[in-house]
Amino acid sequence: MKMKACGLLAAFALATVPVTQAQENMTQGPVWTMACYQVNDGQWSNYMTWLRTHSLPLSEARKKAGLILDYKVFMTGRDGPNGCDLTFATLHASAGAAFDYSADEDVKGDAIDKAHWGQWSEEDAKKARDSRLEMRRFIRNSWAREVTLKPMP
Repeated sequence: MKMKACGLLAAFALATVPVTQAQENMTQGPVWTMACYQVNDGQWSNYMTWLRTHSLPLSEARKKAGLILDYKVFMTGRDGPNGCDLTFATLHASAGAAFDYSADEDVKGDAIDKAHWGQWSEEDAKKARDSRLEMRRFIRNSWAREVTLKPMP
């Protein structure tokens, strides 16, 4: 029993070393989630119109409701067959806000979606949502945490 307790204590001590070192060197900040897409040939103008019509108002509404802190769209140079044309970045207050499920936030998000898409018949709204699939190809998701480096003493 004593050996098991010592082993657990040693494992915990080793597991916390990187966290302790990180806290000494930097302060952890908010988390960005990113989705990367390629725009299909000949669809750039159509996709930009779709984004301005749908993605922009939905992102603004989510920001105003406090579901996200900010959002950005980055145009990137496609560097090969799996490179990105556009990256959509969403800023969350914390990793928990970015990755953990919240029933309250889910309800708020659904209300925003219904307010936007409810302007059309259900069939027209589905067509509008689905039309983006013909204009782009999903490449990958990623995330990054902002950190602020602490100055040397």
